[in-house]
Amino acid sequence: MSIVLVMVEHTGWYRGMPLPPAGWRMNGFLGVRIFFTISGFLITHLLLAEESRAGFVSLRNFYIRRFLRIFPVYFAFLLFLGFL
Repeated sequence: MSIVLVMVEHTGWYRGMPLPPAGWRMNGFLGVRIFFTISGFLITHLLLAEESRAGFVSLRNFYIRRFLRIFPVYFAFLLFLGFL
């Protein structure tokens, strides 16, 4: 839902349309807030699970796992852009 809110905000297709009675509209800022809230809960859950399993939290290992999860997709995206 958060991704949809941000994408619709960027397209701007709803501008000029009448607002619903409550005044609610597609709001990219709300989408960003939802995304960061979900991310915070997920990261906190992962760190608490590691602490209960190992007895401590290794931030070094945490950031290594994040790097190995994010950067392959990032580099694949850059490669795709290079082909375009």
